[in-house]
Amino acid sequence: MSAREITWQVALGLVVFAIGAMIPRIVRWARALFGELSGCWIEITYKEDGAGASDDHVWFADVVRLRHSGDQLRGTMWRLFPNEKRAWKLEGRVVGDTIVATYTAKKGGGLGLLTLLRVETGRFKGRFIEPYTADHGAGITKDIKRSVVEWVERDECQGEAFRTHLEALPSVGKLDYPRSIRAKLLGRRAWRQLESRTDAAASVGLTRGDIVAPPP
Repeated sequence: MSAREITWQVALGLVVFAIGAMIPRIVRWARALFGELSGCWIEITYKEDGAGASDDHVWFADVVRLRHSGDQLRGTMWRLFPNEKRAWKLEGRVVGDTIVATYTAKKGGGLGLLTLLRVETGRFKGRFIEPYTADHGAGITKDIKRSVVEWVERDECQGEAFRTHLEALPSVGKLDYPRSIRAKLLGRRAWRQLESRTDAAASVGLTRGDIVAPPP
């Protein structure tokens, strides 16, 4: 065997070894990218009153980017409604049809717990619990916020009022979502067209029907 052939065989062996070493990483990456729950979701939090939570009182709406691998969930949440520049990291587990996750604010304080149960394909419902401290000058109040939360896959959120609200966000808040999230929310072309707008105003109130379009 010539020196040239030996060199080629050694090179080929190194390439095969490198590919073999990369396969587990590629598999983990693919599972995280294409797990059942991976993708874009809208989290809707309802305001509770004495009669409980009502679909007519959306307290918060957030966009959630999830990575699902095995029973592990990781992701990021960004506030959509009301128009606030806030973001959270999310980590949790999926056990059957149940999600248990914690979220922590990327800047400033704020952490809490989410417990969600799958109620149908593309939809989870549950509660959030978040401790908080408020300084009123005369004293400090410590309490726990809690209310009903719903996760809906982004493709199901086609309400016209919600779209109008999203169209106002680039000019109102210049929110710095990743390009992949912008594309999921409205589409890349729409975001580019809206970046220079200054005449839109974000919504002051939303209901569930404004966010999740009724079935045809």
